[in-house]
Amino acid sequence: MANRHNLFFINRQQGLLKRFATLASLFLLFSLYATVPVSASINYSAIDTDIQFSTHSYSNANSNAYDGSNSSYAFINVRGCDSQSCTSNSFAEVEYELTPLSNPTKIEFEWNIQPVDSFTPSGSTTTLSFYNHVALNWVSTTVESGTIPGWELVEVTLSSQYIGSSGEVILRIKGEHTDTGESSDELGIWLREFHFYSEALDGDGDGIGDEIDDCPSGMTDWTSNAQTDYDSDGCQDSGEDTDDDDDGVSDTSDNCTKGELEWASNAQTDYDSDGCQDSGEDTDDDDDGVSDTSDNCTKGELEWASNAQTDYDSDGCQDIGEDLDDDNDGVGDLMDVFQFNALEWADNDGDMIGDNADPDDDNDGYSDTDEEESGADPLDNSILPADFDSDFLSDFMDLDDDNDGLNDGEDECPMKLATNWGVKENTIQYTHDISQDLDSDGCRDMDEDEDDDNDQRGDGDDVVCTRGGEMNWNSQDLSLDNDQDGCRDDSDEDTDDDNDGSEDQEEENCNTDPIDATDFPSDSDGDGLCDFIDPVDDSDLLNNTTNSSEENTTSNGDSNSSGDAGDIPGQGSDEASGDDVNEKKPARCITKITCNSGLENFSEDPAVKFSMVVFAFLGILAIMASGILSIRNFIRGKKQSLEIENIEEELDQGDEYFTELGIDVKR
Repeated sequence: MANRHNLFFINRQQGLLKRFATLASLFLLFSLYATVPVSASINYSAIDTDIQFSTHSYSNANSNAYDGSNSSYAFINVRGCDSQSCTSNSFAEVEYELTPLSNPTKIEFEWNIQPVDSFTPSGSTTTLSFYNHVALNWVSTTVESGTIPGWELVEVTLSSQYIGSSGEVILRIKGEHTDTGESSDELGIWLREFHFYSEALDGDGDGIGDEIDDCPSGMTDWTSNAQTDYDSDGCQDSGEDTDDDDDGVSDTSDNCTKGELEWASNAQTDYDSDGCQDSGEDTDDDDDGVSDTSDNCTKGELEWASNAQTDYDSDGCQDIGEDLDDDNDGVGDLMDVFQFNALEWADNDGDMIGDNADPDDDNDGYSDTDEEESGADPLDNSILPADFDSDFLSDFMDLDDDNDGLNDGEDECPMKLATNWGVKENTIQYTHDISQDLDSDGCRDMDEDEDDDNDQRGDGDDVVCTRGGEMNWNSQDLSLDNDQDGCRDDSDEDTDDDNDGSEDQEEENCNTDPIDATDFPSDSDGDGLCDFIDPVDDSDLLNNTTNSSEENTTSNGDSNSSGDAGDIPGQGSDEASGDDVNEKKPARCITKITCNSGLENFSEDPAVKFSMVVFAFLGILAIMASGILSIRNFIRGKKQSLEIENIEEELDQGDEYFTELGIDVKR
């Protein structure tokens, strides 16, 4: 090792004379103690190891401590500085492993601890430590602070803890200081000759002196060490020692048979008397099966085991007598409705469903969430939220407050009069019923909606087409409803756009304006054909027909002069009362044969229509008979011929009309 020192030849540039004087003094001391009386010792083998050194520290001739000569020595220099740098904490440590040929009872050696410079370094400490083969740690047996005046004998009694399975004894010598002064930065440690002795009487030859052997006359042919005699009491663990760790608890009851040493089990050190010291090795002080780190009753009741029946929350506290909160939910058992349910502790409505899981804590039909959101009290069934349709869903949460199948955002009457009038799907859900709400505006037609078809005309004014086929349009718009009758002109709903009694199609055929009530078709001869498309004036013929019909009626003995029973519709009692039947009035023509100034009040009933056709046919026959008689009796020249031709022409037209009606006329 670089820069090693020899005791007599120290080469330093500074303080050479001082160091020489010191070394000379030490030489004299070595001479005085060169011969140390030594009794018979046990032979051994040894090895040495440098363990740790600070930057400038070193050791020299470590093996001289076990070379069998008291005149040589090992040297350890704990040096803080060299010529260039210093270490604020200086240290050096050497390890010796010594294996005696038989079990020793003690070890001896000499050391000398002196400053290498003029002064002892500050913070100087020298420590002797032995390895404990049982506890597997290092135990400091001797500590010297500062220096000593000369060679000093060190004796250490060796228990079996310090003797390994192969008989080895391992020790370390460490020096350290904190000085960086020029004349006080080096601490020297000199060592010489380790010796092992076995001085006590040992009747059974186990290596434990009889004075400390608990089995002095015990088994022979064995040696006490950490493996064979754990507590070093001289009793072999495998056969004669009933308490291997000497804690006062028999091995048969000891959960830590080879546990910590040098302690005794009692109520303070071993609460459950299991042979494991509570302060270090026992992880379950009360032996209830719950680790101390999880046990709320570390030193609780004894002689019971924690399980689901005895300790519901597994907290190490027995439910009966010891645990005041069996489910550990933070609510004491006396106040906890659900003593063994960590998720529940209260039941406001007494339905045996905990309030945390119960969606309706006051059992009033409204969910807790609903009541909280709507401002009601979820724990008081006398405080209810507003609920227009009584479906147990508050108006605040209900998307369809009147249960008509339309959400409030689409409903013009969300909370007006009617409730629950949609098509019921389940106890609280409805779909919209269009039969009760023609225009689907959410207002029930029978009591909420004043405009059933939503044409902007109230039902009171919209008499003709109150529930027509056209929805959601503006009847107030003249371009859509010329006659303001609530029926849409540009659809099949209104067939008389100007309400003049003439169908729009008829007015178009007769070249009159269908949206002008003052412009309607005229029918001068009353034959049901408007003048625009009627080339023949049939008024004389129709009048003759009427007169002939009256004469035939009289000749047939009809005594009903008042016309109540036999009148043609429109020509009965109204004519007798003096109404002006020749006054021009708008008439909605049903058939051509009835559309004339004298027949405008004919009923549109199908039975009456048929009667009218029969009467008309009979009238035509009468006309034909009268014409024939006239031809026979009054044929006079060209005028009569023309009249006959006209009659034939009119008859042909009548035949065509009846054919259109599906009546086969033969003559």
